[in-house]
Amino acid sequence: MLYKIGKKTAGIGIILMNIFTIVVFLLVILKILPYNSIGGGRLDSYQTAYQTAITSIFIMCFGIPIVAIASGLIKFGRFKFFLKVYLWLSFVFVCLNTIANLLGVTLFEKIIMALVTVIQAILFFRLATDKDSTENTNLEI
Repeated sequence: MLYKIGKKTAGIGIILMNIFTIVVFLLVILKILPYNSIGGGRLDSYQTAYQTAITSIFIMCFGIPIVAIASGLIKFGRFKFFLKVYLWLSFVFVCLNTIANLLGVTLFEKIIMALVTVIQAILFFRLATDKDSTENTNLEI
């Protein structure tokens, strides 16, 4: 059933979930959302939330092009091993993040962000287990 999700669909889904999460972090940075909306509701100040948000945004922005390459949205013929390692590490990280979200204090973390990370975990697993997840990137540049 999992393989009924196309690689490109999985990539687009991960990217959209990352964009949603980036928007949430930006809303916290801009103090539109309270700082306890992230970090499981356990952050003690806007400064801590700011540092957490900036780090997370940087990591997600770094990962978006990698996901695009791994899913075949962008053609690039190098670093196949790196792509697989990134996909598996992201899958593990997102699974751990799901657990953290479920253990969070706020309903926003427990419901919304946990759902986002569960979907991401499924999509990362789809890309990571695909034998062809980097085969579409055989173009040499």
